[in-house]
Amino acid sequence: MANTRIHDLAAEFGISSEQLMSMLKELDIFVRSHLTPLKDEQVALMRARWEREKRKQKEPAAPPSAAARRRLPNRSRSPWR
Repeated sequence: MANTRIHDLAAEFGISSEQLMSMLKELDIFVRSHLTPLKDEQVALMRARWEREKRKQKEPAAPPSAAARRRLPNRSRSPWR
């Protein structure tokens, strides 16, 4: 398979090349510019990370625990009663 350039992968994800380059930097993958070709392993790694990030954003927030619910104020009663 041909090497994928950073700007092509960023367009696939719908983000800027700079954002993708910062994600690569977090994974200790050194790149010089948006035209730098990525190896197949690096592309697979970035696609897996991108899918994980998308799933995190889509999953609903966890309901508060029982201890946290006890700390919430009781809003069923009016303070003026």
